[in-house]
Formats: sequence, C-alpha cells, structure tokens
Amino acid sequence: MFWKPAGITSRRAVEEAERRLGVRPLGHTGTLDPLAAGILVVLGGEARKFQHLITDHDKCYEARVVLGIESGSEDAEGPLWCRTPRLSLHEPAAVEAAVAGFEGSYEQTPPQLSAVRVAGERAHKRARRGEDVAVPARSVRIDRIEIVDCAPPLLQLRVACGPGTYIRSLARDLGERLGTGAFLAGLRRTAVGTFQEADAKPLTALTSGDWLPLEEIVRDAPRVDVPRATAERLALGQRVPHAVLPDDLAVVWCDGAVVGIAEPRGEVLQPRRWVQPDDSR
Repeated sequence: MFWKPAGITSRRAVEEAERRLGVRPLGHTGTLDPLAAGILVVLGGEARKFQHLITDHDKCYEARVVLGIESGSEDAEGPLWCRTPRLSLHEPAAVEAAVAGFEGSYEQTPPQLSAVRVAGERAHKRARRGEDVAVPARSVRIDRIEIVDCAPPLLQLRVACGPGTYIRSLARDLGERLGTGAFLAGLRRTAVGTFQEADAKPLTALTSGDWLPLEEIVRDAPRVDVPRATAERLALGQRVPHAVLPDDLAVVWCDGAVVGIAEPRGEVLQPRRWVQPDDSR
C-alpha cells in the first residue's frame, strides 16, 4: 500500500512500485485518475487472486469542487466552460440541501474519460479517439457526504461511498442539481476499507520490506473458517459440505491462515481460487 501522488496515472504508479518492490506484475484495487492523489493498494503473487474482493471495499475521499464551471472531463483536465456567473444566487443552505440529497443510492453515469468498459474497451480509449461514448448509468452508494467548507464557487466535501463511485461524476451531478454546473478541481482518496491515509507510505519510499501479510490485506473480507481436512479437500477442487456457509464469495481461513476463496453451492463449499503455500503475497 502506498500514496499515489497527483500528476501520474495509476498504471505508472504501479510500474514504479514494481520497480521498487522487485515484483511484477502487480495488481491494484481501484484506479485513481491522474490528477487525483491517494491510497493505492497493490497486490503481488498469490494475493492477486484476492484483488476483486479488495476492489469492492468502501472508500473515502476529500474533494474540491468548483461551482459555476463545467468540464468536458468532469475534472480540471478540461476543457472548461462557464454556464452562468451568478453564483451569488445560491445561499449556503441551498448548497447544503443539494449535497445532502446525494446520500443513499442513486443512478450515476460514469465519465466518458473513465476506465469503465464499453463494448469490451475502456471508455477513455474510445473517447480519446473522438468517439461519442454512451457509458451506461449504474447504481452507486453514497454512505456519507459532508461539507467541510462552503465558500462559493469553491466547495470542500468529504465523501464515504461504495465501490464504483466516480467523484468526478458526483461533482457534475451536484452542479446539475444546483443549476450552475460544477467540476472536480481536486481529489484525495483517504481510505480503502480499513486502510487509512496515515498507513500509506510515499511511493518514493517503498522498499521490499513493506509487504503486508495476506491475512492483513483480506482481514475485512467475508470469511469462512474450515478445519484442516476440509481445506485439503477444497485444495484438490472438491466440493465439501460445511455447517456454516457464507452468503457469497468468501476468503477461506484454516488454522489462522488464508488458504483460498470459496463460494456456497447449495449446502456445500465450492473452491474458486487457492493459495500456493510458498507464496502468499
């Protein structure tokens, strides 16, 4: 886990982490836009099998929004244009009410310049070729959104949300709700699941001694504990009856260690992925 600085892509940050850690390829658990900074959790070796479970963690952000100006990219990359200069018409109470209205679930359309796949290809690749990309809307979850500072046209927000939420699009939608337009001027991701900003090392300070145990990485994922005999059968690809079944995909623990991923099938556990004992990173 490290702190991605603003100004580089997540891919470039991961490549630098690969160089510093001496392990490749690495996977990561949620793209950050080039202009955003924040926590990036990377996984190597067998831990990459658990990547999707960590990508689905909730996240927290600090966002700087500019009201009254819209952006083709929905952030400071632009191009920018002004819809109306009359921001003084908006009292802080109206802004607060509009912001509060986003708590809960709502249908959000991701940006065209995003990593969402449309017809099998990243939307941003198609958009940068000049295509008009129709990115489908999807339900996202805003658990908490609060105003840290409100001095229009500048607005500082703190957001806790579910996976797949685009804060750029949240800023855009807030501008639409206020009738002024808005864009995301700055973003910091301060938490991924239980991983906090204070725990993230600078990218330039990463060393090979910074690996976390797999057990710590997946400690908050759904889990099921099994005895050694059951773990051995699952490792062979066998379905095994188990008294306590998870609701969905879950990390399998045995004797205090992570050994794989399984899912319920009727009244049995079905192994999905398994950890090779000599490499659990």
